[in-house]
Amino acid sequence: MNAFKEFSAFPGLELLSAAVVLIDKHNCISYINPAAEHLFDVSRKSAEQWSLKRLFLNPSALLISIEHARKYRCSYIQHEIPFQIHDQKKIELSFTLTPVEDVNEHEFLIEFSCPSQQTKIAREQRIILETNHSRELIRNLAHEIKNPLGALRGAAQLLDHELDREELHEYTSVIIKEADRLKNLLDRLLTPHKIPQMIEFNIHEVLERVRSVILAEFS
Repeated sequence: MNAFKEFSAFPGLELLSAAVVLIDKHNCISYINPAAEHLFDVSRKSAEQWSLKRLFLNPSALLISIEHARKYRCSYIQHEIPFQIHDQKKIELSFTLTPVEDVNEHEFLIEFSCPSQQTKIAREQRIILETNHSRELIRNLAHEIKNPLGALRGAAQLLDHELDREELHEYTSVIIKEADRLKNLLDRLLTPHKIPQMIEFNIHEVLERVRSVILAEFS
């Protein structure tokens, strides 16, 4: 009996708004419901025995998921995967693979769905909201760090003026320079992102700075 006639006995599949495709063990289509016909712009009669490689021009993500589900005999879900269907149209789909037991030669039921525009808008709004919360958290944290950092730098300057031994000035100098470096880092976190400006510098100055920090810490 033709697979499509056979599955007309399952009106539930016919009435689903989600696109449903049944495939056999060779990854060939044995049934599609009306929603799938509309989504993929192909008639049920034409799609009979099409392989997934004919329905999709880039089916690798789907085929990998099928092999995983086939190996472990489990359901498998993927969200928002880009596909290019047989007529060159590009579309983003989520799909759910479900093993089909004891239904002739059919092995998997695949349910496809398109993320709705409302879902995309809601997701974008959620990302914007989370980004704003993160920025606010960074801003508050930066201010909390800058205040004691400024006090630390001021104390190091006062101490530097009171030191008599020349070698001790190197320690306070390191504290002041590191405080300035951290302040500049915090300022960059608080300002809009800018394209980095590349400038030439003397690598020996950097190495000398690292040496002085290490000496101050371990001397």
